[in-house]
Amino acid sequence: MTAVRVDPLAPPTVPVTAESVQAFASAWRIVEKSMTAFASRVSDSRADQEDLLQEARMGLWMADPTRYDLRSKEDVAYLHRVLICRMWDAWGEERGRKGPSGEDGGGDAGR
Repeated sequence: MTAVRVDPLAPPTVPVTAESVQAFASAWRIVEKSMTAFASRVSDSRADQEDLLQEARMGLWMADPTRYDLRSKEDVAYLHRVLICRMWDAWGEERGRKGPSGEDGGGDAGR
């Protein structure tokens, strides 16, 4: 069964519980390698890469990984897509470009 999806970039309302922390850690282990590879492709600067990875971690927490079945290829692919878009939007925002969402700087003013 796949989780119901809501706006993954909505302001954080995820309570800090043992379940949410464990789900975050499990999800991050699944996506970390591809997020790191993406950050490396986007910038040669280690500081920029760390900023992008922090965006991905914040996006993952806001997406509330407890809502996803991490055994599901579809759910994991969706999380990848959300996190890559968040990183790309943050990168574009820093440089005054449009991200894949088509909005200036990603339009996530709540960060």
